[in-house]
Amino acid sequence: MLSVEQVFLRVRLQNSNWTAQVSAATNAVSRVDQDELKDWFTGSEQDLTIRCDPFNLFFHPLPSGHYALGVIDPAQQKVFSLWGKSQTFNVRVLLVSPQCLLEQGNHPVTLFETLRRQNQIPLDSQLPQTLPPLVLPDSPLQINASLLDTLVNRLGAMALAQLIQSLFAAECTLFASKSVSALSVLSALFDLLPIRYRPELTFSSDFFLSPKNSFRLTGFSKLPHRTIRLMKQWGVPVISLEHGNKGSLETLDPWSRFIYQLLQSRNFDFWNRHWNTESFTSLTSAELQPIIWDNLHEVGVVLSKAMASGALPDKSLSATDLPSHSLEELRCVAAVEQILPMFSGPKPSAVKSLHDQRLGERFPQFQEELSELEAYLVRGIFGDASVVPHIKRIWSPLTMQLESETMATIQETIIATIHAVLTSLEGSAELRLQRGTQLLELMVFFLQEPSRSATSPSLRHSRIGGHPDVRF
Repeated sequence: MLSVEQVFLRVRLQNSNWTAQVSAATNAVSRVDQDELKDWFTGSEQDLTIRCDPFNLFFHPLPSGHYALGVIDPAQQKVFSLWGKSQTFNVRVLLVSPQCLLEQGNHPVTLFETLRRQNQIPLDSQLPQTLPPLVLPDSPLQINASLLDTLVNRLGAMALAQLIQSLFAAECTLFASKSVSALSVLSALFDLLPIRYRPELTFSSDFFLSPKNSFRLTGFSKLPHRTIRLMKQWGVPVISLEHGNKGSLETLDPWSRFIYQLLQSRNFDFWNRHWNTESFTSLTSAELQPIIWDNLHEVGVVLSKAMASGALPDKSLSATDLPSHSLEELRCVAAVEQILPMFSGPKPSAVKSLHDQRLGERFPQFQEELSELEAYLVRGIFGDASVVPHIKRIWSPLTMQLESETMATIQETIIATIHAVLTSLEGSAELRLQRGTQLLELMVFFLQEPSRSATSPSLRHSRIGGHPDVRF
């Protein structure tokens, strides 16, 4: 269990200027991080705007590589004197290392709420007598399905999907809602992002505008209309999250579209099973490097298609499903299986595009042959042994006509599909052995070199290493 350092800042407005001083800090807080934090709260009254209703929670990286998870104290003090208006407030900042954050599922809102329930972050203006590092509690790596359900009921799935879409389209976004708190929306958005991406979502739960830093997402409770107009003039999207938010699937990018479909289906069991695996707890932050946002676009393509076709990775595939799946839908299963490790696995995954077209449409010069091959493959993959001669009849001559790159692409698609079904087999041990043998025979056939494909022996009698007793 790891601990986090703390810093207390005293921020004061006097003579139309904000200044910040460190009131207390634990021993291991670096000077560069202290200076950075002070810089965020220093500037003219016009340049720095801070709202707190009921308080402001913010999250942003620091120069040392740690993350600042800060609470701006709502108990502000205002004094009017001969020298003008004077105002002070406290800021309590936790300096969370990447590894600490990772152990909390890269979910700073959940971390804050856990510490708050334990009264380790009391919301008052009193500086504690001692300032030791905080010991972080164990946090369950589960999404808050109840919160997601509530937000879908109150705001609608489209409103949340459009807010996520804005994360991809804009450097920063403002949002507000009358029916739910900004912090609950932020917590849900972290749940709706893969673990690797979560540290990229910097935020302020209420309006905090500083020329020294910026947040990807900012809530606001009460803002003057002139401020909202100014934000829009600067190109900052201002989104009102109200139920009935208009939009359509066609206007959403792939990841936002998938999120909309998931929220509509409320398949949160799938979310928890694949977001937070047991292997995640053994990772280190060095192994879990962020993935560029653009890659999430292709992940969204795969998951959105799998959701639309009903071919989610937790769906069992068996011979009884023969009429209900196309090869394209099975490829969705294969692609999803390949990308799921990127959510919590130790190595970034290079996600390849999943083409919308079937094989014949992707290679129109061989459309007739490939369309026929695909139809037989679906039957063969689901256990219809009678189609094997037809598969051989079509594929063997094709290998002599296809360019090597085209053939490799088709082979990769077919083998990934077979693998997805192979790893999803259910039923008795005898049935799984029989189906597995058939599938491996197909896989071996499509792995052969072109020169061997035309003269390959019967699939039923394929052998490995020259040993007649080892059969696939």
